Amino acid sequence: MKMTSIKYILIFITVIITPSCIESYFINDEVGFEPVLVVDALITDEREEQKIVISETTSLIDYTIHLVHNCQVVVSDKDGNDFTFTENPDQGYYQGIIPFEFLVPGNAFKITIETDRGRLYTSDFEELTACAPIDSVYYDLNVEMNSTSNTLKSAGLQFYVDLKTDKNHSQFYRWALNETYEFHSAWPIEQYWAGFIRTQQPDYSYFTCYKSEPVLKLFAASTKNVVDQYLKYPLAFVDNSTQRLYWRYSLLVKQLSITENAYNYWKLLMANSQESGGLDDSQPANIKGNIYCVSHPEEKVLGYFSVSSVTEKRIFIGDEMKPFHSDDVFCKQYTRQFPMKFLEGLKRSQWPYYLAPVLDGEAPDIYFAEQDCFDCRMKGGSLEVPDIWKD
Repeated sequence: MKMTSIKYILIFITVIITPSCIESYFINDEVGFEPVLVVDALITDEREEQKIVISETTSLIDYTIHLVHNCQVVVSDKDGNDFTFTENPDQGYYQGIIPFEFLVPGNAFKITIETDRGRLYTSDFEELTACAPIDSVYYDLNVEMNSTSNTLKSAGLQFYVDLKTDKNHSQFYRWALNETYEFHSAWPIEQYWAGFIRTQQPDYSYFTCYKSEPVLKLFAASTKNVVDQYLKYPLAFVDNSTQRLYWRYSLLVKQLSITENAYNYWKLLMANSQESGGLDDSQPANIKGNIYCVSHPEEKVLGYFSVSSVTEKRIFIGDEMKPFHSDDVFCKQYTRQFPMKFLEGLKRSQWPYYLAPVLDGEAPDIYFAEQDCFDCRMKGGSLEVPDIWKD
């Protein structure tokens, strides 16, 4: 497989919410580059409104997402009912309504896409299978100690899921996880530079933030050889290297029923995502989805059109992991050789520039720290308390 093809697959896996790492290398990827269509299409029974994202791959030197506009998108079921999707250019996706009466186990769907270049794409039919209920989501505490000093080396929570199943449920599943957590700035804002050093009463306006984001890892399993329950499937591992488990944490587990073909596709994605991607590693497999170009059969298409029933369960963690954290890993202060020269060289657009406090036992001086140590929003957080913690 060509190196450019490897890059396309790794980028697609990243879009699908799994991380990929590759060693740095240099290649003139612009020569003979041809974009490949990428279809992110999942139909579920969670709600009637469905979303589909259509994009195309980019060269190695272009890391932006190239959305494909002006497509004609139709999802059809096995009985010939068509559901038209219209483009929402502001949001970057195509949206359509499939009434709940059609989103029932046993029905099957396919997608048809026609681009404004006259290219016609379609998928195989995918059956909507019944999703087994999640029995429980739980965790084990994993602690590793330094053998010589008997001090804490690392700690974290390994999450698991149990599900109960029978002959009426699907035998193939994948899981999508979303974590929500609270985190804090290291210090309130007391001193800052705005042409001169200003001092004020401690300001906690940007001290507490909340963040909700998908877990960037793939999870899929089969219950084909299971009688009635599948126990202790390992999900995410969250360690103590960040504040995620320091204050409050919640993990939402969505369990999606899938077909055997979809399961094989996701297992291959999982295997490829675990490769480090170095030039000495084995090359990723050529992942083929269920979408193809009718008008140009030789054209490659990335993505998998999938339909799923969904069950979900959420777990909450309080601050019981605090003893396993070291506060000094979150923010550290430092001094500069010529602090005033540095401050005076700041542009007005960089004001206010927050300064770290003088801690107990430290000599009087001007102390610095990363700016996100004072404003939690700079780490992608929101000041608004999530609804799940408002009750």
